[in-house]
Amino acid sequence: MDYVGQKLDGRYRIDKLIGEGGMADVYRGTDLADDRVVAVKILKEEYSTSAELVRRFNNESRAISVLNHPNIVKVFDVSVGDKVHYIVMECIEGITLKEYIEQRGEPLTFKEVVHFTSQVLLALQHAHDKGVIHRDIKPQNIMILENGGIKVMDFGIARLARSEIHTANEQAIGSVHYISPEQAQGEDTDMRADIYSTGIMMYEMLTGRLPFENESAVAIAVMQISDEAVPVLKVNPSVPPGIADITMRAMSKNPAHRYQSALDMLRDIEEFKKNPSIKFEYDYLQGEAPARYIDKVMKPASAALNGGGSAGKKPRRKIKRKKVGFLVPIVLGFTIAIVGICGVYTWNMLQNSENPFFGEYNDVLLPNFVGMPYTEVEQVLKRAPLNYIRVRVDEQENLNVQAGHVISQIPSSDNENQRLVKANQRLILYVAAGATTVEVPDVIGMSRQTAIEVINGLGLRPYAHLVDAGSAQVNTVVSTQPEAGTLMQASKDSFVTINVASPIRFYEKEVPNVVGATLENATRTLQTAGLAVGTVEEVPSLEPPGTVIAQSPPAGGAPLKVGGAVNLQVALAPPVVEEPPPQTQPTTPTPPPAETSSSSSAEKPPSDPKPDPQPDPQPDPQPDPQPDPQPNPPPDDPPPDDPPPDDP
Repeated sequence: MDYVGQKLDGRYRIDKLIGEGGMADVYRGTDLADDRVVAVKILKEEYSTSAELVRRFNNESRAISVLNHPNIVKVFDVSVGDKVHYIVMECIEGITLKEYIEQRGEPLTFKEVVHFTSQVLLALQHAHDKGVIHRDIKPQNIMILENGGIKVMDFGIARLARSEIHTANEQAIGSVHYISPEQAQGEDTDMRADIYSTGIMMYEMLTGRLPFENESAVAIAVMQISDEAVPVLKVNPSVPPGIADITMRAMSKNPAHRYQSALDMLRDIEEFKKNPSIKFEYDYLQGEAPARYIDKVMKPASAALNGGGSAGKKPRRKIKRKKVGFLVPIVLGFTIAIVGICGVYTWNMLQNSENPFFGEYNDVLLPNFVGMPYTEVEQVLKRAPLNYIRVRVDEQENLNVQAGHVISQIPSSDNENQRLVKANQRLILYVAAGATTVEVPDVIGMSRQTAIEVINGLGLRPYAHLVDAGSAQVNTVVSTQPEAGTLMQASKDSFVTINVASPIRFYEKEVPNVVGATLENATRTLQTAGLAVGTVEEVPSLEPPGTVIAQSPPAGGAPLKVGGAVNLQVALAPPVVEEPPPQTQPTTPTPPPAETSSSSSAEKPPSDPKPDPQPDPQPDPQPDPQPDPQPNPPPDDPPPDDPPPDDP
């Protein structure tokens, strides 16, 4: 069922599918209540119908929610409904350790193995202290962060997968490569099962391959129970013996022979880090008493055998008998080896004409055939005196020697000083086999696993490389180097790089909407989302100053890579425009009244107050000779109370 676009319990919005597992699918979602990105693991429908599985899923998921460690993915919420059962976890950006191993295409360095394993053991010790056993430790459940740290995922879910081991169907292949023997047999498991799985994971990192491989899950489970893995040093001799010893001890079939805790294993790793040349010589005492582990590096051999001096005579006699038991197969082995060496030497002597038993044959000079075409060698050997030489031809793949030419010979010879041999000498010629030429297949569009199988089937060596492929389907091949159709020699040294669409889109981030937020809050939101603030442009706006009014790219558009910049436009308060003071019209002063007045001037209407720019220079009008009908009294008449002025 596709949950994309749905809301779980009205709180968790499912945005897109980011991973598929055998029992659950993982989606990228949003916690609408806390406004954060989360990962939502939803149990598949086929498991949701089992009441027992649902009960265990509920109980164990709530138990692991108490785990709190920097190397463990944090669980935020668990829900078991009528149909949907899910776990809400922190969303981790990165690639799995399995993807990193495949991307490298070769064994990791011992420093990388120590770095990753130490963090896994710290996480396991924390979980074991809380009573939680992972039961499904594998590189697919280890997430590598951008800073080199790791996060262990899927705690507790592996308890549900035990039914897979009983049926050993093909869906169990992903985990059956790493399960402990007791898990493969369906027995009860404890923290030492996680130690075994960690050892398998170390083996894969150090050697570049799994210790047990088969097309059938049942066959792999049987191998986990009964077969011993090829020692690390035989697969990769460049591995320091100390880290190889730690790996092989963790992979012991008997839980009693393994490290008894993650902390014990971590102590040995710390000793190795202090002295990479250290060797851990692990032996086991078996017999009637329970098996005991003896660390010869940490304990003297005498103290181990004498039990610290506290054992009595009877225990010492028992230990002595065990010691004799060890010597018997050693002596027998030496005897068989000596007999074998003598037999091989005798056979070679009989096959070699240089011994006295072949004295009746004449001596001949043996040429040096190295570098010659075998067709020419055949012609030489047909002619006397070499026609009695007994020849055996072995073809070997060698890219440095032309096909059909002799690589080496036994016995060897020198053209300048040819070897003297009997005429019936046995001669072995190693001839370069013709290299098979194949075309690089067209695997574009195939899943990564399918493409790897196709390329391996042609005798070529695939190398997976994660690339940002835009809208291409995750984990599908988008291109190859060399291109399809290119001719190559079928050899383990002929690499074909397959570019696979990255499942993490190279840490792509969705662009959040910050329009309407203050510049400070917008910066904090973008940094929380793994993005950065680009250019900030202040634009006059009616919005409150400092408010983001536009962003580029917009929210909901194409995602950006981690650290990508988002450009912002921020409201700037409009400038204050000061109103200019009111402008006043200049006024013309009123001229004083004339000293003489007449009736005509008194009755004349007032003139225009605006002065004439060019006044008319005409003389003043003459006063009217007619007397006023009602003349005004003279202005200088004295008041009636005053006496009249004196007559002159």
